[in-house]
Amino acid sequence: MTTAPLPSAAEAAHLTEVLRRAGVLGAGRVRAVEVISARPTILSHIIRLRLDYDGVPGNAPATLILKTAHPERRTPGWDAGRQELAFYNQVAGAMTRRVVPRCFEGHWEKESEEITWHLLLEDLTETHAAATAWPLPPSPCSASASCAPGRNSMPHGGTIRGSDRRSEPSATAMA
Repeated sequence: MTTAPLPSAAEAAHLTEVLRRAGVLGAGRVRAVEVISARPTILSHIIRLRLDYDGVPGNAPATLILKTAHPERRTPGWDAGRQELAFYNQVAGAMTRRVVPRCFEGHWEKESEEITWHLLLEDLTETHAAATAWPLPPSPCSASASCAPGRNSMPHGGTIRGSDRRSEPSATAMA
């Protein structure tokens, strides 16, 4: 849970408008919004929201993911969110098969010296699992000289040089 105030993108009236515009909420309206969980990442803040409705919610989601700018990454020079928003607006919507969460709304703007952005995404928590823990652990290349340009790391600690010839494990890979 978080005690920080929620962004305006998480207000019930705003979510009602967004879900109606997306065609998933008819006559009902979002009555209340509850934070299920919140966590920071390197560039963003991810908040899982539970929505309660008045009236018939139709196909409206019970939960949403709100992804916003990390509080320490809102100054110029941090363009976090801009590329992800472009992906959801330009690429994800044009896909013939849905392989990414549905984006109900995306917004990015620079207000004087602060950058604000958010994505309201379909919550896949109940039907999907993370393939690995985040953040990812360092790769063997990040700790080994065996990954110098032109060399590829092998699972056993050796390297491949050129085509398919394997060498013995290097001293640095074994250290």
